[in-house]
Amino acid sequence: MNQSFILFINLFIYIFSFIIVLKSNYKGKNFALLIFSLFLVSSLCSLLYYRTSLYYALTEAGSNDMSLFALLFLFLNVVVFFRPILSYAVDKQVTVPDHKILYYLGVFLGIVSILPFVENIVHILGFNSARFADVYYEKMDANFDSKSHLSSIGKICNGIVSWFQYITPSLFFYMLASKRKVIFIFLTLIAFLNPVSLGLIVGGRGELFQMIFILVLNYLLFRQYFTKKQDKVLKLVGLFFCVFAGSILFFITIARADGNSDLVYEQIYRYLGEGFINFGEKGWYITNHTHGYSIANGTGQTFMKDISDYFDARDYPRLGSITGMRMYVYYTVFGDYFIDFGLIGGILFNVILALLFYLSVKGKEAHFSSLILFNLYAKIGFIGIYCYAYMYKIEFLFFSLLVVFVLRKFENADETRYIKVNEIKPVYAIK
Repeated sequence: MNQSFILFINLFIYIFSFIIVLKSNYKGKNFALLIFSLFLVSSLCSLLYYRTSLYYALTEAGSNDMSLFALLFLFLNVVVFFRPILSYAVDKQVTVPDHKILYYLGVFLGIVSILPFVENIVHILGFNSARFADVYYEKMDANFDSKSHLSSIGKICNGIVSWFQYITPSLFFYMLASKRKVIFIFLTLIAFLNPVSLGLIVGGRGELFQMIFILVLNYLLFRQYFTKKQDKVLKLVGLFFCVFAGSILFFITIARADGNSDLVYEQIYRYLGEGFINFGEKGWYITNHTHGYSIANGTGQTFMKDISDYFDARDYPRLGSITGMRMYVYYTVFGDYFIDFGLIGGILFNVILALLFYLSVKGKEAHFSSLILFNLYAKIGFIGIYCYAYMYKIEFLFFSLLVVFVLRKFENADETRYIKVNEIKPVYAIK
């Protein structure tokens, strides 16, 4: 079968599925469409990227023919992943612990974030286009330190905020929805943006890419708690943020293409679509699997690396020697599952994650802890066209789950606080 035709079939499957979800009555279809649109765009870009000059320049030697079965495997996992999202709906008042723990946490993280955030921004302002390109390749060096520009105190503060980086998006929108003072909302926003600014320093587009979709996701989760005036302002501010972030993404892409306009478009196609191609031509054909070491790895800079090898930094040479292929390119998140656990194991792992998420939030969709869980699960989809979202940061994921567990204990208490729809202040109520 013609290789390009296989990618066309793949694109048709995603277009057809998108239309089905669009016309459905699922409660969570807006969330699903937001994430699914990325897979749709990725399937299109994979077709546009295939057989370009950049494709020929970067394709791994010894690659096989594109496998339709590989792409069908990915789609099957996409269906499994989206099933619990389609049934998710926040149609009740959001409940939060009946004390100011979230408020104090947001303010604390915001204050702690100020120094590293300012140091990050000052460092970024000294970059030119060439520097954005150079730093991307410098980070491949094992001795590269993305935090070398931070002061001693800045490094400590950045380390504290890093543990909460998967909590701050929900925390920021909670502050907005509960009508807190502007200064406190702004502080929480800084805590949310700090990891993004650090990601820019290494020339990475991923943090910005995630930020855009995470902002939209949380807006959809909390929009019922904003007045029409607030909603209008949020849309304008959000649009500005997305356009600004998109411009930076394009700027970094141009820098890596060294100003070559044709190469810029090919870089975009590659960035968004190479996951399907890499897995279909190479990942699908491996015979030795990595048993969790591909997706489960940490920063290698926390105490948890001494607990297990799974928390240590990703060992690219070791993984490459096992699989016999490059492990520093994208294979999609479900391709990563396959690389780690094989055909049946990859599907089973995905089913287990989907089932755990569904059971954890069932009947509690409006709990604040569930909103955090939804963010954690949705993030897998947002980064899914590239790789597993928590690759390199598995310890921060576990810490976030611990925070969710603690919040659940408070939410299950007799007295609960609700964020009321379109009210000036949150009110307290007894269950």
